[in-house]
Amino acid sequence: MWPSAYLFAVLATVLAVVSAAPADIGADASENLTLCTNNNFGGVCLAIPITPDGCQSFIGGFTIMNKELSSAVIPDGFICTFFEDFGCLSTGSNGQDEVALQGGSFANFAAIPGVFAAQNFDNDASSYSCSVI
Repeated sequence: MWPSAYLFAVLATVLAVVSAAPADIGADASENLTLCTNNNFGGVCLAIPITPDGCQSFIGGFTIMNKELSSAVIPDGFICTFFEDFGCLSTGSNGQDEVALQGGSFANFAAIPGVFAAQNFDNDASSYSCSVI
């Protein structure tokens, strides 16, 4: 069982990064990845500082995004790969269990660029990794 002070600190951090829309993020948005649970940047949105080349699974304070991600804003200069599985693992050979998106706004994960063609990745992601390009 986690100490209540730790859980409060995690919850406070998550609540501090919740935002309504990408335009409301603020001046430091270039370092943040914005993830939302609904299309068109609706529902719950998190502005998460990017840690280049690190893997973030949607666990702990990010559980709300697990299999719920529907839209995202990726800052220019970054490419982010979203994975169907935890741990940024790709287990399929057909390229349908991950998508790589380069800097921009992606309002609807139901039709985003895939490895071979546009694909539906709505409510599929369980982890992601971003890199500087």
